[in-house]
Amino acid sequence: MFSRTPILRAFLTSSTTGTPIVPAQAGRIIRVLSASTVVDLAVSVSFGSNVTAITSAKPLAANGGFVLPFEERGWFETNVGEALTLILSSPVTTAIDITYEVE
Repeated sequence: MFSRTPILRAFLTSSTTGTPIVPAQAGRIIRVLSASTVVDLAVSVSFGSNVTAITSAKPLAANGGFVLPFEERGWFETNVGEALTLILSSPVTTAIDITYEVE
């Protein structure tokens, strides 16, 4: 029978690019199942595996944001053993909430 890993939650408010949303997990990947993001000022937001972007940069207007609804198979995942990070085009306060699994 198929066994799922537990669904975990994390949140972050930061204006620093490269800030870990979820710390690295030795020998494992972090798969994002859902996410929501809101920014204070205009900025482009993407997610990273350490410092490498693993999503496209989403340009957002001031007080803008986006939602990735729950996706059982995941929207994206880190490389093995790397942290899930926030990547910003400029230092703008950004709030992120995610659900994820570690595999």
